[in-house]
Amino acid sequence: MSKEKREHWSGSLIFVLAAAGSAIGLGNLWKFPYITWKNGGGYFVILYLICILGLGIPIMIAEIAIGKITARDPMGAMKMLAGSKSPFRFIGFMGVVGSFIILSYYSVVAGWATQYSVYAMDGTFAQVSQQETQIILNNVDTQRTVLSKIMLNNEVKTVLQPAPIPVGALATQSLSLEEKNLYQTLKTQFPQLLAETEKNVVEARYSSNIFRRFLDRPWLLVFWHTLIMGITMTIVLGGIRSGIEKSVQIAMPMLFLIIAVLVYNSMLLDTEFKTIKFLLHGDASKLTAHSILEAMGHAFFTLSIGMGVMMTYGSYMKKESNVLTNSLWVVGMDTGIAILACLMIFPIIFVYGMNPESGGIGILFTTLPLELKKFPMGDTLLILFYLLVVLAALTSAISLLEVVVTYLVDDRKISRKKAVLLASLLIYLGGLPSAFSVGGFLTYADNFTSQVLLPAGGLGIAIFMGYKMDLHLVKHEFELHNMGKWHFTIFRFAIRYLAPVLVFGVLLQTLYLFIQEFTN
Repeated sequence: MSKEKREHWSGSLIFVLAAAGSAIGLGNLWKFPYITWKNGGGYFVILYLICILGLGIPIMIAEIAIGKITARDPMGAMKMLAGSKSPFRFIGFMGVVGSFIILSYYSVVAGWATQYSVYAMDGTFAQVSQQETQIILNNVDTQRTVLSKIMLNNEVKTVLQPAPIPVGALATQSLSLEEKNLYQTLKTQFPQLLAETEKNVVEARYSSNIFRRFLDRPWLLVFWHTLIMGITMTIVLGGIRSGIEKSVQIAMPMLFLIIAVLVYNSMLLDTEFKTIKFLLHGDASKLTAHSILEAMGHAFFTLSIGMGVMMTYGSYMKKESNVLTNSLWVVGMDTGIAILACLMIFPIIFVYGMNPESGGIGILFTTLPLELKKFPMGDTLLILFYLLVVLAALTSAISLLEVVVTYLVDDRKISRKKAVLLASLLIYLGGLPSAFSVGGFLTYADNFTSQVLLPAGGLGIAIFMGYKMDLHLVKHEFELHNMGKWHFTIFRFAIRYLAPVLVFGVLLQTLYLFIQEFTN
């Protein structure tokens, strides 16, 4: 039986940094810039901020408040407030299970970033050798890609009228006679354009090959998965004060400093301020009904809500801590980092012509290293970038493990040391299928948690606090810090009406994507 005294955060700043560290993850660094670019820039940012206000902040306040009021793990907190027989108790269960599953594959992806930190330091991304270049250029797919890209050039289209047959129309193991003739024509009439296009395609293929070869080495993936879980376990083993707080005090300032350096160097390239203009104005024609669903979805997933993290971290708050103010600071930091990520990536798109349309987390390991090394001091910036990714992943991993550990300590009455070791071992073993089957098991695990467990948990929290929980308990949190009645009135309206509707919209988006994938 565990009778350990419950720790508390040493102060509000530490809580904010820890909670923000959990929220600031890989999605801030790749997904938000990608969906912002895809959906029209500044117009989408405004839409996203509205969703943050209507969905993110109310549910975050609700989760943190539940944790603080009960001083229990998510499962125990919901049992205490809803009753041991209430179906709402499963909200806490879904959070614990969600954190378990997410960390099992998240540590594998964090391992990718760690390996890429090594690649950045050992010169793997240095200039492609002549031998490698020739191997890539001899590939028929590479040659067809080169032809396809060149045929998009308006000058080439004009000179080569009437246009030749579509490239790849006779897709075989070797170039067709028409494609070979086109290649010879380009060598004669557009030698410089052909050379530049070949260079760009070769570099892109080389970067993709590095990633593919890495993923084809499962034991290396397991090694990094082991290391990340080992570091995470060691930190959480130290508890709140000696473990998580100390790691956050080091990691978060480093994270802020690194992203500031990267943003500064990116913005130096953008002499025409295209990034700023795009974020302030953008392209309204790209904003669609689907953009609303994407804004709602990201507003939900980026803040670590629905997975028990904020409830768990809230349970370690001191009684005099301000739930509302701390929640706003966490949301502000998370949103700020997402905007800074746009300022870091968009200049690369505008200046170097990087194509963000591929989307997916793979962009962090294929396209971005290719473009970052073009910067002045590109090798150094590449190292800093992957250190940033590792830090963002690690601070999130710590919070996910803490959710499971707190459940074992509070609900199962296991000592913290045993709980950390047991949870770490089980999560580590649960992550092995993701390491050995990248793109298979990992994708299914991610889809199940992000598209089913988390939205369902978030919807449950909104409904529970809005209609079942005694709101006087939450009202007391507002009165504790002499806040006006209108603060609580706005919160009550948001948690009862806005948040459930918006989370339901997230679930609709999930259903839409599922149907779309199934029908395709």
